[in-house]
Amino acid sequence: MHTLRAALCLTCLLLVTSLALADGGPTIAPLKLDEATVYDHPLTPVFRAGDEAAPVPLVRPAADETFGANYLNAYEQMIWSVNPAVGEIDAPEIETLSQTMLDAVAVAPDWLKMRVAHRFFEVNATIAEELAEILLDPIDDRYRDEYAFLIAYLSKSDLEGVNDRLAFFEANVGLIYEYDELLDYVEVVDSGESGKGDYGTTLRYHLIADGEETTYDLPRDIYYWHVVHPKLDVEGIDQVDPLTGYDADPGEGGYFWREYLMYDVGDGRGYQAPMYFQDVDAADLQGLAPSARGYLTDLSIHNLEIIYHGTGRDVAFAEFAYGSGQIFATTVRLAAASAANGCPLLENLLDQGNGDLLLPAASPIALLADTLVPEFQTALTDLGRWADATVIDSATLAGYGDTEWATFQTIYKKAVVLPNQPLALYQAVANAKTQLETFVSNYRVLELHLDTADADDPAGLVFPGGFTTVAQAANETDTVTVYGRPALADMLAGVTLLWDGETKWLSGDRPLWENTDAVSAVGNWIGKNMLDNIQERYDNGAPVERSLDPVRIAYNHYGNCGELQDIGAAAMRTALIPAGLVSTINEDHVWNEFYADDEWHPFQVDWSNGGNTINNPGIAYDKQVGGSKDISFAVFWLGDGRVEAVPERYSDHITVNFALTDADGAPVPDARIDIYSEGWGTTSKYQGFWLITDPDGLASVKLGENRNYFIYIESGAGVYPDTGKGEKTPLEWIVKAADATANATFDYTHQFAQPLVNDQPLEFEQLNDTYALHLTFNATDRLAGTKSAFSAARPYYPFDPPLVDVFLVNDKNLEKARTNQAFKAAYAWTGLSSFDEAIYPPDDRTWHLLVTHHSAPLSDHLLDIAVTAEGDLYVPAEPTDDDDDDQADDDDQSGGGDDDDDDAGCGC
Repeated sequence: MHTLRAALCLTCLLLVTSLALADGGPTIAPLKLDEATVYDHPLTPVFRAGDEAAPVPLVRPAADETFGANYLNAYEQMIWSVNPAVGEIDAPEIETLSQTMLDAVAVAPDWLKMRVAHRFFEVNATIAEELAEILLDPIDDRYRDEYAFLIAYLSKSDLEGVNDRLAFFEANVGLIYEYDELLDYVEVVDSGESGKGDYGTTLRYHLIADGEETTYDLPRDIYYWHVVHPKLDVEGIDQVDPLTGYDADPGEGGYFWREYLMYDVGDGRGYQAPMYFQDVDAADLQGLAPSARGYLTDLSIHNLEIIYHGTGRDVAFAEFAYGSGQIFATTVRLAAASAANGCPLLENLLDQGNGDLLLPAASPIALLADTLVPEFQTALTDLGRWADATVIDSATLAGYGDTEWATFQTIYKKAVVLPNQPLALYQAVANAKTQLETFVSNYRVLELHLDTADADDPAGLVFPGGFTTVAQAANETDTVTVYGRPALADMLAGVTLLWDGETKWLSGDRPLWENTDAVSAVGNWIGKNMLDNIQERYDNGAPVERSLDPVRIAYNHYGNCGELQDIGAAAMRTALIPAGLVSTINEDHVWNEFYADDEWHPFQVDWSNGGNTINNPGIAYDKQVGGSKDISFAVFWLGDGRVEAVPERYSDHITVNFALTDADGAPVPDARIDIYSEGWGTTSKYQGFWLITDPDGLASVKLGENRNYFIYIESGAGVYPDTGKGEKTPLEWIVKAADATANATFDYTHQFAQPLVNDQPLEFEQLNDTYALHLTFNATDRLAGTKSAFSAARPYYPFDPPLVDVFLVNDKNLEKARTNQAFKAAYAWTGLSSFDEAIYPPDDRTWHLLVTHHSAPLSDHLLDIAVTAEGDLYVPAEPTDDDDDDQADDDDQSGGGDDDDDDAGCGC
């Protein structure tokens, strides 16, 4: 699957008072209503605290290790049919687990047993068997709890969609333990014995808290959900070929992001090699006597250090992101390498445009040179670009005024300073530093080839990009080290702290190798590998891919906040840092969080390596923290498809409490409430959140202040608003922006016109008292599921108590009872967690025992259930004839025979 991001806004650049941050390009587009019928029913706000519903726990308590062996899916029912006079029961096939699956559940941690069992029921049986075997026989016993968690909390669609499940589990879990050996600021801590009881894993960090260096153990749930879980938001979880962005098996170039991001994969698909390294053999750059004439020094912009001088870290080739353009600077003897060894790096570089793309055809090129270098003319000729090149000498360049520079800016897409020039040329380039930097910043490219003769050494001159060179003769070397873009492992090497506890903004121009903590190092790595934004790509006329997968994003090296969020979460989890994803969907922005010292902290890398903001809520751009917006939904993503509302981390907020009842006044659980607001700066309505009601028909949500909010509800008791026509999507306007002031609480109540369980008594005469169906069940678990508004996932919410319904109906009412449409039942029991009773079908017709879940319409149940026959067959009484030729003895309900009165009572 080739997953692409929906592009809502390419360049939503905002000015924030205290921050210079990137905006635009959400992970997904919100769900827009082009047309809606809006019913204006505003609520009156109240102001109180402490009445918000407690959040649903992520996982069940460890003590809850029992689970039902049978499965009642929310979309299915169990039906036993029998005529008590015949006694042959037509029984359903009740789903249960194979012995392999039961054995696998037995070795899962106690706190995951029920969820593992539920997932085995939910997925394809063949896949369930495969997952059970993986759990029973992990490559390392230490991995078993992580395997169990992924089985339990990846969605059905993800588990069934991944191509190689064994490779998936081994790569995503085994690498956590492998990277533990690599990283100095973290260690894996296992507790208990694998396969027995309440065992598990967490991470222990070294960090600074309250100004003191200390160790910190991560809460268990945070470890599993935000380090182990490989699902970020709506992307697929399969291996991806970085060259194409499509799913691919490992043998065909596919990688999981956890294995791809840490090191260079070394097969031509790695993210470290820039595009201009294509077909370049590092050996062809050696032994050129010297290979590089000095190196770059006094760097004020520390972007990509591509080639080093000798075997140290003195830079001989650098790529700088400057404004919306790029500067390449090198002292490597590329012309000599081309002439002596056929090295294509010179030709590749001359072909390079802005934003990791080739220079568009027929783009005018300015060659800044007093002396033409033959290898450059040859390379440009071979590229078909020589006709596009114009030579500008030092005297001409030195004589440029504002008019000439304005013309230069208009004409040329690229400027190239040739090597082996007289000092006057380099002096003219240095003197034009400001003008050339302005040129570059407008989506242009500047190449500085500073391989010079000793007599014309430019040492001391400050070139565009703000660097100088060292004296040539003293630093000649016959070797260079080809490095490329930085690898995550290299950035983290030697880092001993998770986080230094500081709130800060770090320049994107900071040095590669000077990182105080792991959080800063990851931010630096992201910026250095994501030098370009969508607009910088788009300006070159190239198709703008909005990838969702971190493998493809890292290979592409560009993106807006959506790509930066995805690669940020993946890089942090690869580095064993707990990472979350937050979206203000209706305001067109997304960012990351990291967890440390018992709190979530904001984290953002600005596009085009503009900087890294750590622990500053201003990245949400809310007016309360100096921004330009009133945020509506701040959505925190969980890997199984659920979402949480977290506006309080970034803004003042309001609270909306929902209470739903049916026509009888009973609570309506499992109702799905979709919440909408306008997109920022528009009148269009977008869905930004959803939630479902608990067993008491209650739900609560926090939302940003100063915004309008609209709702649409689907439930077992009906939908609301309901126009009955379906011409436009109906919404109810429940909160008006003027009323949505900080800390206001809104109480929304609604009573549906129909009952949750739509049954009525069936009038009948109980004739059978000898033959019964004995129904016994014990429902252990209830999981309310709903389709994610943003992906294919079906997330589940654990609720207590289970709510199972039992009905005895005849043929006429069976289908109505199954679909809960105004049916009649001879017997009805609703909202049960357990049952043990003999049920007597009334007479000698076919009766149906229906076990369903109208009381909890979206819930799956795990239960132990059995139905057995009890007693003797029912023998209908013989009819008697009073010979009065009336119909008094015709008992259609009993199914008796003819009374011989020659009427039509028995159909004779």
